[in-house]
This record gives sequence, C-alpha cells and structure tokens, in this order.
Amino acid sequence: MLFRVLTFAVFLFAQSASAAELSPFTLSPSDADLLKQGDAVVKVWRDKARDDKAIDVFGAIDIPAPQNIVWDIMTDCARTETIVPRMKSCEVVDAAPDESWDIREQKSKVNFMITHTSRFRSDYVDGNKILIENAGGDMKVQQGIWELIILSPTLTRLRYRAATAPSFPVATSRLIKGSQESLPVILNNLREAAKADYLDLIDADSR
Repeated sequence: MLFRVLTFAVFLFAQSASAAELSPFTLSPSDADLLKQGDAVVKVWRDKARDDKAIDVFGAIDIPAPQNIVWDIMTDCARTETIVPRMKSCEVVDAAPDESWDIREQKSKVNFMITHTSRFRSDYVDGNKILIENAGGDMKVQQGIWELIILSPTLTRLRYRAATAPSFPVATSRLIKGSQESLPVILNNLREAAKADYLDLIDADSR
C-alpha cells in the first residue's frame, strides 16, 4: 500500500541524476506476448550496485487509442486523482511559457493522519516522452521516463522506467511489493481512460 502513494507512477521521478541515466530494459518474448494479450508488464528490482538504496521499476502496456489521446491524459494534472489510487491533489506550481516543462506537487493519502507530498519537474519532449526529476517533497530519489511508442494509428505502447526511494526509512521489500501491486493498477487505469476518451471522440465525429 505504501508505494501507492510514492508512485505517480503517472508522473513522478533524483537527486542529481537525470532520467537519461536510467539503464534500459528490454522486453522478453514472454513480455511481448503478455502485451499482445492486453496485460500490463511490470518488473521491480533492487540493483545492489546503486548506493542510494533506490528500487528500479519498469512497466509497459499497450493502449488501443492514438498517441495524442494518451498524451493528453498523462499531462493533465486534474486527471491524476482518477488514475492513481489514494491521490488527493495535483497542482502545477511552475511552468515554462512554452509548456516544455512544469513543476507539479502531488499529495497522496497514506492513512487518515498522514499525507505524502511529491514535487517533481516534468520535461515534455516531442509529444511522446516525459522526463521526470525530483524537485522536493518527501522523496530522496526520483528519476524516470515515460515513453509513448506508436504501434499503429490506433494502438500506443506506454513504457515506464524509474528509480525511486523515499526520504524516510522503508524496507526495500515493502517498496518492491507496493510497486508490484500498484503500478499495474495505474497502467490499466490509464488504458481505460484513453479507451473511453477515444470512443467518445469517435462517437462525436460520427454525429
């Protein structure tokens, strides 16, 4: 449950490292089969070569909607609350005049007494990539990248790669388990939202 409030997962993620420093992750043939079947692929591990005690996360899902529809949902701060479990609010606190980047603050409910705050910078690249970097809040390590890959005009693959660790003590096993449970929910929520938006667009165009 804890990692549910450490992820947005739809738009988070270090201290000094950039998202470009994340090591790549290659899909296996069995992963590719899962994506074709409509399932999300999620991998979570601890790279002991890291000295920051962060966990590494990879996620992917195929979404039956055009890339621009998925992009619009992912960059809409207001829709965060419907995508991420236990998310209370999302606010853009600073932004570039040309909208090439912004800084967002998200608050998530840990329990009835505790709220987690995440502040991060998102750089938007070519309408298909979001680079994430820590900008304060309760995270020690936040670095990540979201990528949208066009498989066909109406099929988009969403890939996520991140490294993350909170600024307060949490067992690695809890972080890993929480991510394994919550990231598939977030990816599936994104897919369902994009499918609904695309169907609404088709319906509107047919009138």
